Amino acid sequence: MPGAGMVYEQRYSFNPKTVFLLLCAAAFVAGAILTPHMSTSARVGTLLLFGGGGLLALVSSLSRRVALRVDATGITLGGNLLRYRATTRQFPWADVEAVVLWRQYTAAGHPWIGILRHAYAPPLSSAPAGSGGRGLTYAVTALSGAPDGRLLQCAKGIDGWSLDIARLTAVLETVAPQVRLVDHR
Repeated sequence: MPGAGMVYEQRYSFNPKTVFLLLCAAAFVAGAILTPHMSTSARVGTLLLFGGGGLLALVSSLSRRVALRVDATGITLGGNLLRYRATTRQFPWADVEAVVLWRQYTAAGHPWIGILRHAYAPPLSSAPAGSGGRGLTYAVTALSGAPDGRLLQCAKGIDGWSLDIARLTAVLETVAPQVRLVDHR
């Protein structure tokens, strides 16, 4: 099999965005501890929100778990920190039509990667059922900025790890030349 040894893998780690988030969280936690006239509820809220968020970012970066893996068998999107195994998804190349990159409609333009699956690919186990699920999918699509609603169940924010588009492109061209890379950024 051509390209059997080619692998592109990114792991959760410290990147500039994560370091900035940790510094901001530390500043808010220090402010909550050191500010003498802060109400108890504001102090507790700040410690829970920023201390908890900073702790999750720190643990995620230290975990070094796989965020993205592209190899001859398919593409894997690593799960979230609290339910990593349950939320990690592997997509075989036979099911994949394209890998899509886009930015969320926010001031910061949060980057995303998604897998556009063929229409004939088997349904995902956690697919929303009924028209209520479809309505929710449309709402989330509008908020995320995804160019296609089908991407949402097969998408991941590029957060806590970095994407090297040149390496991704090179590995895709070798292991899955039939899969398009669509860049909407």
